[in-house]
Amino acid sequence: MEHGINEETKAHGDNVFVLVEEYYPKEGRSKDVLEIATESAKSIFGFDGLLMAKTLTPKKVDGAICNITTWESEEYFNSFMKSDALKELVKSPMMATVKEATSDIKVNMYQLALGWHQS
Repeated sequence: MEHGINEETKAHGDNVFVLVEEYYPKEGRSKDVLEIATESAKSIFGFDGLLMAKTLTPKKVDGAICNITTWESEEYFNSFMKSDALKELVKSPMMATVKEATSDIKVNMYQLALGWHQS
């Protein structure tokens, strides 16, 4: 079997959109921020166009806790951004707490350049 990735390997679609949220917990607040990040990721389960949601914990003590969501397209993501579900999430006590518990939050948006997975 030949090893390598080529254009045909791009099996996830040409318009896949990825959002990466980085939450930098204040000292002693990592557990709180992780709980909020995981609950936030769980709360969008089943939304149209959402392919995957992941919450990552840092290997370094001062690293960011990340939520990564993968969408079928930026249009699906934009639809989610206009949804009542997001409005409720933003107004929730959980989001007020995340602002208190973090020193910084960074959000980055990406288009898929290449996507594959192994079974």
